[in-house]
Amino acid sequence: MRRLKRSACLVFDFEGERLYGRNYLTGVRLRLSPATLQVLASMSTWVAPADLVKSLSPLPPAIVRRTLKALEAATFIVAKGSRQARAELRLQPWFKWPLEARFYHLSTKRDHSVPPARDEPRLVRTLLRTASMPARVKAYKGRRTVKLPDLDGRASDSFVDVLLRRRTRRRFGAGSVSLADLATLLRLTWGFTSTLQWPGLGAVPLRTSPSGGARLPIDVYVAAAKIDGLAPRLFYYQADRHQLVAVGGGVDGADLARCCGHQQWAAHASAVFLMTAVIPRMTWRYRSSRAYRVMVLEAGHLCQTLCLTATWLGLGVFSTAALDDQYVERRLGIDGCEETVVYAAGIGPLPDRDAATAAAVVPE
Repeated sequence: MRRLKRSACLVFDFEGERLYGRNYLTGVRLRLSPATLQVLASMSTWVAPADLVKSLSPLPPAIVRRTLKALEAATFIVAKGSRQARAELRLQPWFKWPLEARFYHLSTKRDHSVPPARDEPRLVRTLLRTASMPARVKAYKGRRTVKLPDLDGRASDSFVDVLLRRRTRRRFGAGSVSLADLATLLRLTWGFTSTLQWPGLGAVPLRTSPSGGARLPIDVYVAAAKIDGLAPRLFYYQADRHQLVAVGGGVDGADLARCCGHQQWAAHASAVFLMTAVIPRMTWRYRSSRAYRVMVLEAGHLCQTLCLTATWLGLGVFSTAALDDQYVERRLGIDGCEETVVYAAGIGPLPDRDAATAAAVVPE
């Protein structure tokens, strides 16, 4: 017997006097009537359509049937055993956190699923006509100030030099990146570098970047297109063994660009690092949605370590959150629920000095 239930992924908001619902898993938004709300409110558990029509007897059966058909088409109700019902079951790790974490993450997964159609200069002109750009630094009038010493002799320090040379690159030189450089980037960014004795858990691994509760929720895959001695394909980095595991098919520039939200300049990178979050590693310990913030901050910590290490190695590097999530997750063979892509970064040889100065450095 066919049974239906209200989707577990609904949120509601008012726009003026109108009430709208949104399925944050599918991205569908729908204006709701009082009758629609009454039907949805009666579907918290699996129910046969005929039984629902009877239980809502004050409403005309024809209206209930028509509403059910519309709500199912809009993904607001699901049929037992359907593809959507199975997708919602896979979201169970997210339901250990309150609504806000899964609502934000899942409702933004489609933002870069199609190539951008944007003229940047025209967009900036439009924005400036609408309002002036906010100041980059706050000004305090009439407050006491303390002038700070500059870097002085430390400006020539090798660490300071790496920090000052780090820039986002969107153009790369010809050639490839060595396997040794790739291994160094992985070892110093995502590799396990030491251990810490944790009460009840014993020795837990640590990285060069901080991890909330030493949960290490961020994994990395390498889309290797032009790495010396490495076949162009997808690999998973096993941090405990410092080795790559082949997990996907071949990789070319078109794949890199699509992974990076269809940004065509990414096609010229030698490799793209695809960072994923393994949700159960966080929800096992932390039940507050703030843990989601900690998790994505960790991806940022790791990416900055990668950027600095790549700069130290003399490589060009970029980072981007513009991802075609569903394409990436399909290529990696992950479900987008228990494990979901969150961030990406790419590397490649620097172009020659003139090209680097003229075109490779871009605004952050």
